[in-house]
Amino acid sequence: MVNEAKVKTYLHSWGTMPVMDGNRAIGVIFESKSGRQAIMAKMVIATTGDGDYMVTLPDLNTNGPFEDTIAIFPDLDRGDASLKYPLTFIPYRSLLPKGVDNMLVACRAFSSDRPANNFFNLIPHCIAMEEAAGTAAALSLSQGVKANGSD
Repeated sequence: MVNEAKVKTYLHSWGTMPVMDGNRAIGVIFESKSGRQAIMAKMVIATTGDGDYMVTLPDLNTNGPFEDTIAIFPDLDRGDASLKYPLTFIPYRSLLPKGVDNMLVACRAFSSDRPANNFFNLIPHCIAMEEAAGTAAALSLSQGVKANGSD
């Protein structure tokens, strides 16, 4: 599937900074064994950064989803809190970087305080956030709107 889509992969590469046009992300600068390079993009999904809305410990202690929930997980490892709040929710807005258009953050870089990040930093949570970010990017590009919904 990757080959069919003509995706070029860069192994052992580290993103170092976004390429910006004002407050709009238009690419990424990265380092690899080949040196410093830049990739220009229609949409940037980063796994570093700060989202627009911080998920906090009190958000884990709720029984209802957010209006913009992108993922729901069972809460199995917080003792009595898990019994009282058996499900946890991740809002889409935690993937939106403050003051940056055309970029989404996912994985362990979503906006959260330490307790929430410790809870959501497992691979299944990261996969769900990355899938949501990829879906949002595809929808944004196909519909010609900003990923943050400001259009």
